[in-house]
Amino acid sequence: MILTVAIVTYNRESFIDGCLQTVYGNLGFLEDSEVEVIVVDNGSTDNTLGLLAKKFPAVRVIALQSNMGLTKGVNTALQYARGDFFLLLDSDTELDADVIRCLLDFMKSHPRAGVVGPKLVYADGTEQGASKAFPTPAAAFFGRKSLLTRVFPQNPFSRRYLISKYISATGPYPVDSTSAACMLVRQTAIAQTGGMDQDFFMYWGDVDWCRVMKEHGWEIYVVPSARVVHFESQTIMKQRPQAIIGFHQGVYQYYCKHHAKSRWHPMRYAALAGLTLRTGVLLAHNAIRSNPRKAGSRTSSQSREG
Repeated sequence: MILTVAIVTYNRESFIDGCLQTVYGNLGFLEDSEVEVIVVDNGSTDNTLGLLAKKFPAVRVIALQSNMGLTKGVNTALQYARGDFFLLLDSDTELDADVIRCLLDFMKSHPRAGVVGPKLVYADGTEQGASKAFPTPAAAFFGRKSLLTRVFPQNPFSRRYLISKYISATGPYPVDSTSAACMLVRQTAIAQTGGMDQDFFMYWGDVDWCRVMKEHGWEIYVVPSARVVHFESQTIMKQRPQAIIGFHQGVYQYYCKHHAKSRWHPMRYAALAGLTLRTGVLLAHNAIRSNPRKAGSRTSSQSREG
């Protein structure tokens, strides 16, 4: 078998239909015996399972009893995967035509490539910038959504981390890490390095996986001619506080694993304090943005009292 397509999902009934439609629209160049599609459902409480049974009976569905997180979902799919290549997808993605063929062709012509990703774009077509250099502590200030990057997008620190020199590239280019929203992984690389680290629940598990791959000598690329739409902003908006907390927890886990390995390392505590403060600020900002009327009424009330 050439290819396993694996999708880990949780309460994404409104997205997974479109995702699978575009997946099957990409598979015409393969025989049925050459490809399998696996969906790991993390205990969805919507009608995801009913939709899959009705519209996609050929999909192998692995229904977990509760939300075990992305990394455990991926590793569950790997237990059943039979393909020489493993295409991991978020359920809130849609593939342009020939994405899968393009990624497979690249892998077949680059035997040292362990992971290859497409160009990920938002629903409005703007580039997501999900493929990056490995983060340093400075990435806390120069990430793709940080204030400094927004105000000074051409500063050298953001450009290095976000590999901005490739922003207009039309040919394949090397990166340190790419996103689990869509990544094609070679099974021989997985056999050598193992699956995702399950200490990461959701965020940063893909960056960690890519780092382990590179430490074992595998190369990682992006093929920008393959384009995938990622509806990340729409799905995160519904659970933004959890996403903010989960993202920063992942940052801390990644930092401890790769930069401050000893539990007594003093920078662990500095990182924890800084990330806790940043999380609180973002949660407060999100609460104000989500309730502008309440914020406005409090301001008016205070001014009247003054």
